[in-house]
Amino acid sequence: MKFIFIIIIFIIYISNLCSQVNLDSGLVAYYPFNGNTNDESGNGNNGNIFGATLSADRFGNDSSAYHFDGDDYIKAMADGLPTGERTTSLWLNADSLSSQPVLLGYGGNGPPGTSWWMNINHGGTPAYFLGIHYTPSNYLTYNYTSEPIGEWINFVTTTDSSGSRIYINGSEMASNNLFINNTFVIGKDLAIGVNVSGDGIAPYTGANVGYFVGDLDEIRIYNRKLTPEEIDSLYNEGTTSIELASTSFPSKIELSQNYPNPFNPSTKIKYNIPEKSFVLLRVYDILGNKVETLVYEEQSIGNYEVVFDAIALTSGIYFYKL
Repeated sequence: MKFIFIIIIFIIYISNLCSQVNLDSGLVAYYPFNGNTNDESGNGNNGNIFGATLSADRFGNDSSAYHFDGDDYIKAMADGLPTGERTTSLWLNADSLSSQPVLLGYGGNGPPGTSWWMNINHGGTPAYFLGIHYTPSNYLTYNYTSEPIGEWINFVTTTDSSGSRIYINGSEMASNNLFINNTFVIGKDLAIGVNVSGDGIAPYTGANVGYFVGDLDEIRIYNRKLTPEEIDSLYNEGTTSIELASTSFPSKIELSQNYPNPFNPSTKIKYNIPEKSFVLLRVYDILGNKVETLVYEEQSIGNYEVVFDAIALTSGIYFYKL
């Protein structure tokens, strides 16, 4: 079936976006896995590889993610990782699930009670759980109804004094168990792909804790709670092509008609920024529901062009807003 997409412009100018925060703010560890396990947050929490091998990321780029085959992990000395208010974000692509594969673990003496870790749990057909654990009684899980095998998933957790939240692919999920009692722990080492025990040298092999089989990528840890819009931006990061269309300096904000229109499956949207600004460009359906965030970042003065790929959307009328 050939899809035809029609877009109508809907423009709103906002002069003050003071609630928007740079996604580098509060970043204490960042592992993009660009051919290595270096921490690119600037804090020096570089990782050491124990068996994990380079693989393709969610965009198909070679040597841009790491594959774990069931007993692999990456360990980083990370005394500066947050144990209080924080956000953890990662991309996962599971090949198979054991009892409770740990994706990201951080602790001193290992679980239970002295660490936190993000995990995916096969609870029996068709129940799959994505969760964050602190102690056996303090945990938060989301029932993922479809089998998370062979698909890239963005898994984010936030924690502050009000409790913890789980986000899957940019959207907050209703949780099976709401973790409220935040007794923050003093951790030591970060382990990716499996949890840690003792001084963090040996993987934790306690009951019901398994090893991850699959790929992990784009791991970020913040010492603050990201906003829902920032989490949505993390999910959409890298999916949109943004180019500086020319070097001339515009005198006013302008958002142009997309071209081509109608289109199938992609179209170009041009806009002008007369001064350094935080730019938010989004697409909505005819009911006003958010469809995709195309731009969510600070940009310099200039004329910009964005490619919007709507191959996953149904035919219809859509709006975009700057």
